[in-house]
Amino acid sequence: MTLLSVDRVSKSYRQGGLFDRRPPRQVLQGAGLSITAGECVGLLGPSGCGKSTLARLILGIEAPDSGAVLLDGAPLAGRGRPDAVQARRDIQAVFQDPFGATNPRFTAFEVVAEPLRNFDRLSGPALRARVDGLLRQVGLDPAESGKPAHRFSGGQLQRLCIARALAPGPRLLILDEAVSSLDMTTQGRILDLLAELRRRSGIAYLFITHDIRLVPGFCDRAVVIEDGRTVAVGDIAAPAVRCETLELLRDAVLPPMPVARTAS
Repeated sequence: MTLLSVDRVSKSYRQGGLFDRRPPRQVLQGAGLSITAGECVGLLGPSGCGKSTLARLILGIEAPDSGAVLLDGAPLAGRGRPDAVQARRDIQAVFQDPFGATNPRFTAFEVVAEPLRNFDRLSGPALRARVDGLLRQVGLDPAESGKPAHRFSGGQLQRLCIARALAPGPRLLILDEAVSSLDMTTQGRILDLLAELRRRSGIAYLFITHDIRLVPGFCDRAVVIEDGRTVAVGDIAAPAVRCETLELLRDAVLPPMPVARTAS
């Protein structure tokens, strides 16, 4: 069953100030993708191709100029959706910079508790029990929930952000370069955690990245964006999936070890 469908969306932004006569900058031009329940779809493309703009449209932060974002077959944006609050619960996100995504004045408990207070009106022992359960779910010790968020390492803080994103009980998690700022060892641990959470809960992921190495082992299939357009869909390891953007992303990957210089 299709959970999310992005149907030929376009998005542009006005350049400069109020009196700037330049035409709007077109960021998305008829881009599209679909995600079924429990599926992990990779969204690949170079910086500036429109990946994060597409994520904002899916999250409802911005509206497309044309096209539609559909959740369970109904438009995500607009006043006609009676379950708008539930739709916001159903789609959550984890962003690239965990330090920028958390209030440094908050403790770990407060970071995870915030959506539970907002959506479920939890308080007291029920709130504490739910926060502790979410922290354990992402591999954090509830005994450290009183520690300020800024005192956690990058990997720990990203786990905290994952716990916060899981708090409303989403069916789709948007991972917008969620491991890009982490070292390779921590990347692997976070991806293992996300894979385990998906196995246990059946949650779907939109995994946005420019690092082509991460997609084959983590995603079921991939969508490639180039200049705001969808240019390829499928298994990126398959010979049929070829495009200039994929080749550039492959070429950008550094070799695992420096090439030894031979004596001349």
